[in-house]
Amino acid sequence: MLEAWFDGCCEPTNPGGHAAWGAVLLRDGKKIWEDAGYCGFGSKMSNNVAEYSGVAAILERLQREEERCLIRGDSKLVIMQLQRKWKINGGLYAPFWQRAKALYEPIRDCVTFEWVPRDENAICDLLSKGVLHDRGIKFRIQPLTLLDFKRQSGQLAQAAKSNAAEPVQTSGAPNAVQKPAKTRILEEGQPCRHCSTPVVRRTHAKPPKHKAGGYYFSYWFQCPKCKALYMVESAKKFFDNEIDERFQQALELDGS
Repeated sequence: MLEAWFDGCCEPTNPGGHAAWGAVLLRDGKKIWEDAGYCGFGSKMSNNVAEYSGVAAILERLQREEERCLIRGDSKLVIMQLQRKWKINGGLYAPFWQRAKALYEPIRDCVTFEWVPRDENAICDLLSKGVLHDRGIKFRIQPLTLLDFKRQSGQLAQAAKSNAAEPVQTSGAPNAVQKPAKTRILEEGQPCRHCSTPVVRRTHAKPPKHKAGGYYFSYWFQCPKCKALYMVESAKKFFDNEIDERFQQALELDGS
């Protein structure tokens, strides 16, 4: 069975920055194809443009395959729209959606999609950012903190064989002693790292105000006792010119 992953980024602003994508194709857990590309720069570029460019690259590559393929990505917009579960609002990504849709239709019976959190898509995340890194683009939305880009790229490529990227060492010394990782707070009811009180899930009372190039967390966890906050990476949502239909309706109801 084939499995594919894609991701995209737009820096240092979104929209209006430099956009790039990355994609990987695996057969039985082994990488058989990998690619990444630069979409462009300017007012017509956005993170969604990059994401659609990534999935389109995979769909184009699959035209020569006969096996079924599961495509994974952390863009819920792309995953839901290609499955016709979300409508197209005519954003910057519209022409790229049309191309991806045209590539998808002939092989739709052999392709399925699955959304994954951003932290489970590290390989393609690094591929897309690598394109901008090599062009000397500065990162503001998702800053790069890689001390040895080529070394970590190799480690993530090895991790692709298990379909999930393992944590990579970020110390400059190859044999540096690593500190024990903190327990990640990902679910309601987990004990607070400070006082062990079960955390509760919090959400916005109203939709956050749209801010170009910014982001917000759709939910987070808080300790009711010591008030410690725990942000979840997969809950981070980036503002763009394109807003999914439900969020747009919420803004309209709010009078924004």
